[in-house]
Amino acid sequence: MPYEKTNWVDEVPASTPVEYTIDGDGGTITNATIEVETPITPGTPVNASNLNHMEDGIETAQETAENAGAAAASAQATANAAIPKSIATAVGDILYATASAVWAKLAKPSVNSVLRMTPAGSPSWKAESDFIQSLIYRRQGGDADDWNVGGTTSFTPAAPLIQVGKTSNFQPVTSDGSYYYYHLTVTFPQAFNKVPLILLTPTPYFVELHYHATHVVLYSISVSSFHFYLFTDFAGSAINWYMHWMAIGE
Repeated sequence: MPYEKTNWVDEVPASTPVEYTIDGDGGTITNATIEVETPITPGTPVNASNLNHMEDGIETAQETAENAGAAAASAQATANAAIPKSIATAVGDILYATASAVWAKLAKPSVNSVLRMTPAGSPSWKAESDFIQSLIYRRQGGDADDWNVGGTTSFTPAAPLIQVGKTSNFQPVTSDGSYYYYHLTVTFPQAFNKVPLILLTPTPYFVELHYHATHVVLYSISVSSFHFYLFTDFAGSAINWYMHWMAIGE
């Protein structure tokens, strides 16, 4: 129950003391008892009842605090038992439930890892290269080491790699009077281990003119670069072009 406070107040004398005159007719007064009759406002009495009431309140408050502390400690122990934080031994470890109130640790992975959910429903780390491999599950072609060779054989890429880019604008080489052609060599930011597949999309420098690229010829494709020719159907004044490219390999 709430502690009922006692409001203690001081005893306050009257502001104007009372004066007394003793008239003994010039004689001697003996055995006189003089009592101060100054009016006062009574304060809170300091007695056993009030002091014991205060002691009871202090005792109750102390017991309440101790009980709250014990309850908090018990709740913390229950939480610690429910989620065993001690099994996380390194920065980056992740705790996850394998069943109701059953916990396991997913250890900190190496750098460049991706978190995924396995078919069994548990989390797992996957290397970035493996993650890309899951995006490129299979490929068809005619050569295990050259992605540009056509064919119907299915291959499983070991470590797929995708690189993309956009060339600087480039000018035409020459014209035969009916079209212009352009050519450029592109070097990959990182060399592949196998000759990659190249995808190209040309874009004219002045897109509002709607010039057309009739065809693109790829040649000299290697693990480190490729070369292409771009042919257009515009034989008037030359314009510059960009080439967007994507290389997929391993």
